[in-house]
Amino acid sequence: MSRVRLEGPQYIRIPCSGFFMNFTIRFGLSIILIVIIFCTQIPQTIGVQSGIVIQPPNADTWVNSMYLHTKYPEKPHGYLWALFAGNMHYKLEDVFGSSRIYLKFNLSAITSEYQIVSAILKLYMYDGPSSQHRFDIHIVNGDWNENLLIWATQPDFDETPIDSTNIDSTANRWISWNVTKAMEGWHLGKYDDHGLMIKINKEMNVSDEIVSFYPKENVAGEEFAPKLEIIVEGDTEIPEIPLYTFPMFLACVIFFAYRSFRKIEKIIP
Repeated sequence: MSRVRLEGPQYIRIPCSGFFMNFTIRFGLSIILIVIIFCTQIPQTIGVQSGIVIQPPNADTWVNSMYLHTKYPEKPHGYLWALFAGNMHYKLEDVFGSSRIYLKFNLSAITSEYQIVSAILKLYMYDGPSSQHRFDIHIVNGDWNENLLIWATQPDFDETPIDSTNIDSTANRWISWNVTKAMEGWHLGKYDDHGLMIKINKEMNVSDEIVSFYPKENVAGEEFAPKLEIIVEGDTEIPEIPLYTFPMFLACVIFFAYRSFRKIEKIIP
């Protein structure tokens, strides 16, 4: 406690330490609030993930090597209601062949501000092989047209598959491949988007190793068409505190300071 002299011979006791502590706390809190408000005016963003489903593809077809050995030349299959991959035997002419599936999706909905988190390709299988086999998916490196493509005119593709899945005889279910690597490459412009190709891991002259999927032209409904399920991430701005809050808090600081100094305006040092 200390004493200061007022007008006249009287003295009054003023709890200086308590007063100044109170003032310091008020002033300090006000400064903190000002800093917080100022920082909220700086544009800030957070990463937000979203799911995108692209269905159906804009092109899908299949090709088969057995037509190289039949009396009938292969014709494009892009208009048919089924997609086939795997090894098969054509009994009428006693020839073997292997089928491959080609697909391509319209990815224009995924703009440059997004990043690819994951991408899963799904095909609905209505008939499976007689036993379990591995089916690979490859990145296609050349252009193709579903209304023109046959085995003899296939484009090049990456020999190393980007994913594989084992398929058994259990029918009427979705079969999935992870195609994130392809999606990232196309999205970042590392290579051109020519779609994907599905084939059995070991193509050979055997029968009953064929899988049957619904294409975009299927009779079961569009919900059974091939689809891409993609997770993307993009930056979203954090909502700002309105600018009028800054002068409001500044006014509070001035008010607190004024009230505090009013208490000592008559004090004579």
